[in-house]
Amino acid sequence: MMASPAPSEVEGSTFRFNLSHFSRPVPSASLGTRLCSATLILVSLFRPHKHTAESERLVWSDPRDAFRGEAWKGIGNYRFLAALLFATMVVLYTIFA
Repeated sequence: MMASPAPSEVEGSTFRFNLSHFSRPVPSASLGTRLCSATLILVSLFRPHKHTAESERLVWSDPRDAFRGEAWKGIGNYRFLAALLFATMVVLYTIFA
């Protein structure tokens, strides 16, 4: 039995997205992950965590707090390492895109 050619291989045809995978049943692992994630989100919305004095010092009240405060000197500075990682990812993306 001969396989039918892909839509991009047929002369004069255009590429079309195959949406048939949306009608397939969801595997149990994927469904379990979605249910677990939804449960965690709903529980955290309805029962937020109450911080103690000790745990309050360990969390940021604002995401920008990560860039405030003391940092290591030189190449161990997390701000420098984050910028270096970002620049590396941009370079790799432009090379392999």
